[in-house]
Parts: sequence; C-alpha cells; structure tokens
Amino acid sequence: MKVEHEVKTIALTGVMAALYIVLTLFVNIPLADRISLDLGYAVLGLLVGVLPWWSLAFIGGVGCIVKAVSLTGMFPFAWFPANILLGILLALFCNRKSKAMKILLSVAVVFVCIGGVKTAISFILYGIAGGQAVVIPDLIAAAADSIMLVVGILLSGTVVKVVRRAEK
Repeated sequence: MKVEHEVKTIALTGVMAALYIVLTLFVNIPLADRISLDLGYAVLGLLVGVLPWWSLAFIGGVGCIVKAVSLTGMFPFAWFPANILLGILLALFCNRKSKAMKILLSVAVVFVCIGGVKTAISFILYGIAGGQAVVIPDLIAAAADSIMLVVGILLSGTVVKVVRRAEK
C-alpha cells in the first residue's frame, strides 16, 4: 500500500507542476511593471497540507524555471531558491493547521521567501544598486503571490474532498 501511495503522490506532483506552469504562463493578470498575479501560487495553496514538502518545492521550483526561461530566456537565479524554500516552508509550517492559521502563516512565509530571501539573493547577485531596484517590486510580488496562495488555500477544502472521493 505504501508504494501505491508514493506512486500517487509522484503522479499528483507531476500533474500539479504542469497545472502550475500552464496557469503561470497562460493566465496572466498584470499588476505593475513586470509583476502580475501568478495563478501558479493558487496551485501551491491548494496543495498545502495535501502533498509533502518535496512535492511543493518541486512544483514551485520547476514552475519558476519554466516560466522564467519561457518568458525571458534566462534562469531565475533569485526566484528559484526562493520558490524552493517557499514550498518547503509551506509544508513544514502550514500543514494541519486551521484555515485561518494556514492563511496567516502562508502569507508570512511568502513575504519571508519572496520579500526577504529573493531580495537578499538579488543584492548578492546584482550588488547594492541592482538590489535596491528590486526591493519594492519584490514586496509587490510577495503581496500578489500571497493573494493567489490565499485563494488556493480557501479553495483547498473542496479540492481535498474531490481528491479523497476519487481515491475511493
């Protein structure tokens, strides 16, 4: 039975990574200069508490790479580690909590990872001038990503019921 469960987890991880990529690339709601509502984060929100840390890290990391390479042709050196850490922290801190606590912790995790870690990596990679140029956009991106993550969390109860029904 354990092998069957692991196979289902791997399959669901792949399907959700594909959904993350499709929503990120093809459903784009612009907010500010190069910042948009990223519906891929809603996929992560749906899966908090459903999939293990490595699945969330994989979905966020692969989605981030595919989006950046597809749209800019460049590897996302700052976004990639931030999204990997985001998936890990979401699974570790937001699993099996009440919906309100899950939302609060998820928003905090997004601001730590995108507003903090991604910005710090940008400072390291691009120096002070380049890093300062991304502080405000990174905070706006963190707010936008938080909105989509919360949408996913709010819809997660319904999705979990459907998935559990399909497993029977």
